[in-house]
Amino acid sequence: MWVRETVSFGPPIALTVLAGAPLAVAIHLADALEDVAVDARAGVRTLAVTLGPVRGIRVCAAALLLGTVVLAASTARVETVMALLVLLCGAGASVALVSGMVSRWIVAVAAGVEVVAWLASAGW
Repeated sequence: MWVRETVSFGPPIALTVLAGAPLAVAIHLADALEDVAVDARAGVRTLAVTLGPVRGIRVCAAALLLGTVVLAASTARVETVMALLVLLCGAGASVALVSGMVSRWIVAVAAGVEVVAWLASAGW
């Protein structure tokens, strides 16, 4: 019963998946990138180990940017200023990652701010 109510009153499921999946991948990669060398030596095959540090950072930034664009596009029809805030936050965090400021906190805070802004401006 709670599933029906959540789906009928909450954000559209497709939109949640399209925005949430890339943001989840970005957060996971940002968290795992700091341990790539240790995990590789231990034989642990995570996504970050498979991609390696350089490609991992790029994929992390791209996933964060993809989730950002989806959230901003869905917010723009209701609240343009909020959509710009979401874009600025995600783009800034992606640039920081690619520039060498690799931190799980940059990605987690950016994703959190984006999701809260998106939910606050929701028109459903």
